[in-house]
Amino acid sequence: MRLICNILSVLIGIAINTNLYSEELLLPEDAVRLALKNNFSIIISEMESEIAANNSNAGNAGMYPSLDITGRQNNSTMSVNQEYLDGRKVDKTGASSMSAEAGIQLNWTVFDGMKMFVERDRLELLKELSGLALRESIENTIYKALTVYYDIVKQKRFLAAVCESIDISRERVALVSQKVEAGAAGKSELLQARVDMNNDILDSIDKATALNNLKTELNSIMARRGNPGFDVADTIDITGSSGKAAILGKALRNNVQLLAARKDSAIGALDIDTYKSEYYPKISLYGGYNYTYLTSESGLQKKNTSQGLNYGLSLSLNLFDGMNTSRKIENAKIEADISKTIIRQIESDIEAALEKEFLIYENLTARLNQEKLNLETAGESMQLALERLNAGRITQIEFREIQDNYIKAGSRLWETRSGIAKSIAAMKLVAGEIGRAHV
Repeated sequence: MRLICNILSVLIGIAINTNLYSEELLLPEDAVRLALKNNFSIIISEMESEIAANNSNAGNAGMYPSLDITGRQNNSTMSVNQEYLDGRKVDKTGASSMSAEAGIQLNWTVFDGMKMFVERDRLELLKELSGLALRESIENTIYKALTVYYDIVKQKRFLAAVCESIDISRERVALVSQKVEAGAAGKSELLQARVDMNNDILDSIDKATALNNLKTELNSIMARRGNPGFDVADTIDITGSSGKAAILGKALRNNVQLLAARKDSAIGALDIDTYKSEYYPKISLYGGYNYTYLTSESGLQKKNTSQGLNYGLSLSLNLFDGMNTSRKIENAKIEADISKTIIRQIESDIEAALEKEFLIYENLTARLNQEKLNLETAGESMQLALERLNAGRITQIEFREIQDNYIKAGSRLWETRSGIAKSIAAMKLVAGEIGRAHV
């Protein structure tokens, strides 16, 4: 960009509190790396995944015995007045007594209709489901970081285009000023040229503000506090798309929402086995050791000590519960059918989304070469218009129209490149590929 555009950019940067120069160059992979490292949604998902992993164990499923130890000491002071049939009397004031007991007890459910094994499988599936939630958070963060990055590159190009338009308008103002001084043009032409240049300047301020807002959004995704300034690449990579059939096949195998729905369906299917376990008896073992010590200054016993083991087996079986178990099983089967329907719905949605996105990708790709050719043609037309303006063979209105067409051609080209890149990212997101290297 020429000097006036650089000066204008600095002024715009001061106005919106953004330094456009001496900034770090942030590449797409840098944005992804920082987002994965700092993004709060990912950090929360990671901690939730750790909780699910901690919960997935045999003890939480009820497969291990419980072992409890208890102890208690009780002291009392009381007055006793007792008279027996044989004539004996007990009359004591402030008689103290103390009792202490301790014990250890073991309880172990050894059979509950296989419910504990079903619960263990459920906890494992919940752990895997939590891992998929973490993966979804990672994929969505990567997608957001990349799409905002592409928008920043596009907006940067838009700003560069309007700055180039300002330079052209400045040359036009200078040329018309010379013609006015020479008497070859009227003041109204000079005023129109200045209005057009001012409009370009106002447009550049709007685009610089939009650029700053996009950078703020990306800093938020990367969880960088203080909104530090940065620059982005001058181009956008638009390679990496495969055929529609291949993408659909990957999506039906790897799409994270589809995988999560299948896990949900598997978890729901376990409910049937859980309820069926209520038809079986529950067998538990128990055993313990107890020790008791008692002293008293009143009553028949001065001291009493006892200790010993207790153990046994318990069995329980519900014979009738008002048909509630049957109702639960039937409802669980219906829920399982609902889960299968949801899976089919997600598969249909995936296919429709990819069909739509691939059509967008094909249309934008087909437009790309035409947009490049259109920009070259508009550039040549712009050069010719400048020559004709200098020679006085073109009107101000005609020149401005050619200038606008040239700027719009450049903007459309970068709109197309950005659209292609975002379409590729969207298809990778649906296909479950966008974050596989980071999960």
